[in-house]
Amino acid sequence: KDPGALPLLQDALLELYERRDEPKRLLTFAAYKAMGGVEGALGKRATETFDGLDEAAQSALEEILPLLVSVESGGEQNAVRRRAPFAELTATPARKSLTEALIQARFLMTDREGEEQIPVAGLAHEALLRRWGRLKEWTDHNRDLLRLRTTVEQGESRWEHSGRNASLLLPSGLPLEEGRRLLRDGGHLLGAGAREYVEISIARREAEVAQR
Repeated sequence: KDPGALPLLQDALLELYERRDEPKRLLTFAAYKAMGGVEGALGKRATETFDGLDEAAQSALEEILPLLVSVESGGEQNAVRRRAPFAELTATPARKSLTEALIQARFLMTDREGEEQIPVAGLAHEALLRRWGRLKEWTDHNRDLLRLRTTVEQGESRWEHSGRNASLLLPSGLPLEEGRRLLRDGGHLLGAGAREYVEISIARREAEVAQR
């Protein structure tokens, strides 16, 4: 039961209606195929909605996408949705304007989570990751860094839940070097917790080298 399924179908039906065979007023399979099916209609409307926003709101997109998109660390490394605290998505006037526009257009779904019922929001459809050209381009460009972030966040979560056991910091070698690279090239993707985890891991390694 996907709460976003009906709006997704609505987009497709509207697009199909606009492409109808006017003389006979028929909805044809050829038109459905030409528009890219249900997902194609979604991508078209996402582009139109975004292009209709002012420059400030558009510029905030790359600020909120790291909060809304992740990449699996293993296997096929697929892009996936993630929820973000509403307070972070609306932290600046530009972010707030963009987030509210995406919610109004039903591209973002709001909810509450955790014992404290913190307001959160996330992409309404996985299809946006495939069909919204601007979002897909950004994800493809940052895919490897997003994958590294996922790995670091998983390590940071284990470290925090263990009471910050030093043995769970990034070990020297490839994991630590990837952490350095993420900090250098993908710092804009990191939350405060993951950033601290990498920085403490690096500091521990440097202290070990200095001690030797």
